[in-house]
Amino acid sequence: MENMNYGSRQQQPVGAATAVSQTEAKTKQAAANFNVKDLLMLILINWYWFVISALIGGGLAYLYIQTIQPEYQRVSDIQIKTSRDDGLDMRSVLGMNNNVTNMTNELYILKSLKLAREVANKTRMDVRYYKEGTFRRSFLYANRPFTVVFNNEYLHDLLIGVKLESAQTYSIESLFINGEKQVLTDNQMYFFGSTVKLPVSEEEIVISVSDDNYPYLVENMDKVVYVSRTNLDNAARLCQSMITAESRTSSMIRIICTASSVAEADDVLRGVTEVYKEQAVQEKNAMTINSVNFVEERIQETARELGENA
Repeated sequence: MENMNYGSRQQQPVGAATAVSQTEAKTKQAAANFNVKDLLMLILINWYWFVISALIGGGLAYLYIQTIQPEYQRVSDIQIKTSRDDGLDMRSVLGMNNNVTNMTNELYILKSLKLAREVANKTRMDVRYYKEGTFRRSFLYANRPFTVVFNNEYLHDLLIGVKLESAQTYSIESLFINGEKQVLTDNQMYFFGSTVKLPVSEEEIVISVSDDNYPYLVENMDKVVYVSRTNLDNAARLCQSMITAESRTSSMIRIICTASSVAEADDVLRGVTEVYKEQAVQEKNAMTINSVNFVEERIQETARELGENA
């Protein structure tokens, strides 16, 4: 009798294990059914929330893109010589050591404020054009509707609001001098190409429209385009901030320009290359002149020594 009771106790855990196994199987099956069916049903029932979330996210992304100023990068490589005239210059004739070009010095020259000032002057970076948009200010460069020429040397910072009235005329809507808004008493019309003295200022300007400007003039008709002018030092610092130079090889330098316009970046890179080459030519000419002067001094000194010993 005791053995029979013992056997019945042994059979109870087996039945319990089978029940647990079946429960786990049902749980897994239910989870699988939920992943496929219930999830789809949940999405279908609440589809409008997903659409609203997508629209809000897309709208925020669009607003962010519209508020930031786009930037473009252009790259140019400059080949530099590691020695002057391959060692066949006057220094070699005189038995003097050639100065091997120091890459660090060349990089410093390309990123210097002096070079940036020359480039800013070439590209007229002291005069900038833009228009106000719904979300941000749009910088105008190659797509500007007109070009302003200042007849005076720099006197003070200016911000001029030019309203395009027609294909032949414009008016000055606003004027800021050194950041202070000036009171304009009239709304006079001016013709493109004529010399105009700005109100309450000694500045004289000429606003002209070229064939390249004309399509953008039509596009911005009845709108206000702003023209700012600053001194060349500020323009040079702006130009310097746009330029990055790095060595590629022992004789190659890569120049990178980051700007708000592809056309401006190309013009800045072209200006950097031209100014750098001009400075190299000037340095070479100065070295040649110094070498010739050195030879002449040595000849005169030798002649004096021979005359004294005769």
